[in-house]
Amino acid sequence: VWVAGSDGLARWDNGRARNIGVAEGLRDAAVSDVIADGEGGIWVAYRNGLGVSRLRLQGDRVDADHTTVRNGLQSDRVVFLGRDQRGWIWA
Repeated sequence: VWVAGSDGLARWDNGRARNIGVAEGLRDAAVSDVIADGEGGIWVAYRNGLGVSRLRLQGDRVDADHTTVRNGLQSDRVVFLGRDQRGWIWA
């Protein structure tokens, strides 16, 4: 289970909580939305108009790729993340 909040992400897995924040690769701690992509990635949108990030957990390490208007988004303000029946992520 993933939870978005003002202090980043929280993940609850097998009775254990893990926090993921700026130190682990988020662009900002204020996260507005989170969704899993079905391929091991977690997509994150930010409250402060910073685009989206795709996170991949590799054990205790987090790899993050960031997408903004500079590399494909129509706007850095993302108000919704969704996944359609094809598995495509919509922002």
